[in-house]
Amino acid sequence: MPVVWITGSPGTGKSRVLEALVARGFIAFDADKGIARWRDRSSGEAVWAPPARTRPATWHRDFTRRLERDRVQEIIENAGDSIASLCGVVENDAELWDLFAKVVYLVLDEAPLRDRLLARTTNDYGKEPSQLVGTLRRNASFEAKYRSIGAVMLDASQTVDSVVESILATSRELAP
Repeated sequence: MPVVWITGSPGTGKSRVLEALVARGFIAFDADKGIARWRDRSSGEAVWAPPARTRPATWHRDFTRRLERDRVQEIIENAGDSIASLCGVVENDAELWDLFAKVVYLVLDEAPLRDRLLARTTNDYGKEPSQLVGTLRRNASFEAKYRSIGAVMLDASQTVDSVVESILATSRELAP
């Protein structure tokens, strides 16, 4: 089964896209639900992550969120001929691009990204000042990275329905 990796900076709407895909009856997975793990950068050991608001400013220096290759392969093997979407943001996704039929990157400029991070109620990540500054600082480099690999770039300032329609159009290209 082809898997479409949907990613973007925190706050670009990945969770809302996932909810909309599932509501329409499509197969979609959240990388944060057992498919990605926090790992100690030094030892590689899996670690438990405290809530985003309570993480120390040094958290991302010491720990990384990584997709687990075996979990992505399990999705591919178990979903039959359907096209599935996997949504999230991790540091190591480039190591797994060979498993994805398409990579979709949700693009959002700095000002609306800041506003979304500060206003969202379903996720605390980005409300702590060092997380907000770090996310905004990395946003442009993340976008450049995904452009350079030929990801499908989607404007995340559109409505969720418009973003989902664009993802579905991209996914239809994969159908046999």
